[in-house]
Amino acid sequence: MKSQSLLRSLAATIIILLIPAAAMLFADDVQWGVADFAIMGVLLFGTALLLQWALARFTQPAQRLAAAVVIIGALLLVWVQLAVGIFS
Repeated sequence: MKSQSLLRSLAATIIILLIPAAAMLFADDVQWGVADFAIMGVLLFGTALLLQWALARFTQPAQRLAAAVVIIGALLLVWVQLAVGIFS
């Protein structure tokens, strides 16, 4: 069961990373390097694992929603900081 959820998380991460990879083929505006893909891959996979943990840990729908909002919010905050540096 755990290996299936890990594989799903990995597959989702790869599918999401294919979006900027495909965009690099068609537009000059997207210029990601290997480090960019690695960092985003770690962020996305880590977020997926945290979401799975939160869904297993919390049983109340309100707790699950709150945990998901916090985890996804943290991902978005880190992503925006890395992309444009809102805190610098």
